[in-house]
Amino acid sequence: MWASLYSSSMPTKMGSSKRTFTLIISLISTMMLVIAIASLPYSVAETTIIKEDDSGRFNFDAHDEEILEDYFDDEYDDNIHSSGRVFYSHSIRMYGTHAEELHEELIRQRFSDFGLISPKKYYEDPEKQMTDMEFYKRIVSGCQIVVYSKWKNEVSGGVLIEVNHAIDNGIPVFELVGNEFIARKAHIEGLSHEETTKMYKDYLSNSRN
Repeated sequence: MWASLYSSSMPTKMGSSKRTFTLIISLISTMMLVIAIASLPYSVAETTIIKEDDSGRFNFDAHDEEILEDYFDDEYDDNIHSSGRVFYSHSIRMYGTHAEELHEELIRQRFSDFGLISPKKYYEDPEKQMTDMEFYKRIVSGCQIVVYSKWKNEVSGGVLIEVNHAIDNGIPVFELVGNEFIARKAHIEGLSHEETTKMYKDYLSNSRN
């Protein structure tokens, strides 16, 4: 009799245990997913939904303004700049310097109908820099003109990518040399990402000596 009762209760107990086990696994999976998302490194490419219009160009109007303001100085004002945006591509070693201010003022004067957009932040981590370059290329594709400059007579890896991306997409490109804007229609040459990283490290090392 007891054996009969025990055997008859087994399916119910087993079914209940199975449902409990499944629920626990589901809760653990959800918690692991939340923890994984929270621990992701903050990167503009990783925290941004890229919004493009039908032509594939970056849609500034539909984008998160806080993220753009964190990474770029965007002076575009549709009440003033009737022709769009001009992107200033330059080495991270120029960010916040007097040379950068001078170049930006020259660009404003030369392209007064365009709102200047100038990057002001990159990650020092090489892997994050390369991930973010895909985002910067999309920013470039949403501009109507690109101006670039060299640093220490070299085109850094990031500038190289941005400029050649602009040329590939038919965006007019100008090199700022002194006070002159020189049109560039063919791919330019420059340093690789590894060469750029080494140049920056050597510069910082020599600056400390």
